[in-house]
Amino acid sequence: MKKTLLVISVAAALLLSSCSALNFLRERLNVFLVNFSFGGIGISLVTPPQLISLRPADYGIAVNCRVNAKNDNTSRAVFDGASFMLRVNDTARAARGVYAPVPSFTVEPNSRTTITVPFRIMLDNPLFSRAVLSKVIYGDRIPYRISADLAFNLLPVEDGGTRGVPLLGPKTMTLDLVRDAVDTRPDIGSFAGKAFMKVLGMVAGK
Repeated sequence: MKKTLLVISVAAALLLSSCSALNFLRERLNVFLVNFSFGGIGISLVTPPQLISLRPADYGIAVNCRVNAKNDNTSRAVFDGASFMLRVNDTARAARGVYAPVPSFTVEPNSRTTITVPFRIMLDNPLFSRAVLSKVIYGDRIPYRISADLAFNLLPVEDGGTRGVPLLGPKTMTLDLVRDAVDTRPDIGSFAGKAFMKVLGMVAGK
């Protein structure tokens, strides 16, 4: 009797483990059913307190990109993180850009969520030329391209694999979105804006 109960307990544990692993797999594979679109771009200035510094390292631009994620599936989609890259004006894959990591996020079934990806471009390492930075500040119509590697694991890292389920490990899917205008731009006529423009004028362009 005890032996029978032990066998039943072990079988039940294996079944629960397999179900858990399969649910995990389904949530990660659902990422391919999520549709992404550009939700908007907002530009703001990064300035030091009291604006008493003239060091380029204390000034910069915050480019906040909103990405819409829509999941029409009947179960949720789970991403284990992402590495986003922003290219401005020159959007070729070989062009320079700025990176921003995004932690894990979930898109619930039959729903839409918005992910805000904050990019910071500081003037001590401007990445783009002075002319391009000026276009960004003035809100000129120039292309903004976001590309990303969206990470997901096909088995729980701590599980190490479940009997009967292949250990496929970490994978990525790619995202590529382009937009040609910003929704909001900073007030460069303000005191902070004038201080920023003064420091920008000190930065050597490419």
